[in-house]
Amino acid sequence: MKNLSLVSAIWLFLILMICVPSTSGLNFPDPDPGLAKPLPDGEVLVIGDDSPDETLIINNHFEHVGDIQVINSGVLRVEGTGAHLLHTGDLMVSQDGSFIVTDGVYTSNQSYRYQYGYELRDNARAEFTNARVNFNAVPGNALFAGDSQVTYTDTVSDIHATAIVTQGSMVDVVRSSHSLELIMTGAAQVNFTDSDHSILWLGFAENEVAGFSVPLMSGNF
Repeated sequence: MKNLSLVSAIWLFLILMICVPSTSGLNFPDPDPGLAKPLPDGEVLVIGDDSPDETLIINNHFEHVGDIQVINSGVLRVEGTGAHLLHTGDLMVSQDGSFIVTDGVYTSNQSYRYQYGYELRDNARAEFTNARVNFNAVPGNALFAGDSQVTYTDTVSDIHATAIVTQGSMVDVVRSSHSLELIMTGAAQVNFTDSDHSILWLGFAENEVAGFSVPLMSGNF
């Protein structure tokens, strides 16, 4: 009887293997296409490698431990009042990529000054609109190079990021506070409008000449 039961169990297993279809070759639809999904700690999150113009949207609290790369015209968006990207690592945007924070929060989860930062190259852009940018109250670092564009509008930071601006890059800071400490070198353009607590360093090579003008102001100071 024991041998018969064993044989019956084997046959039942074989019948189930034949009759039940495998799911390995099926493609189930993503319920939230384009929304960010958590990755294992230490893994690099790359946006734009699967296809040009790939867009990743963060509209809630999202944590990532590891570097983030936005390439190949990819777009990383943090948008909405409940959106918060808590990032432990470096952020690199290049090859016409975009990093856009609208009505949300970006936190560089640093433990000490200049531990992490963000870097823009090759026509990349970063836009912060009605946003908050945090560096855990210790300065972060940044590099804007290769005709990159950075815009802070109605944005508040807990402390500035120290950024080198070079190679034709442009920075616009409008109605924002504690945004950036900028070190300008080479061809670069920086505009501050109705903003406070920002720092600007000017560097000059040998035999370079600079001109300065201060707009006329009136009123009581």
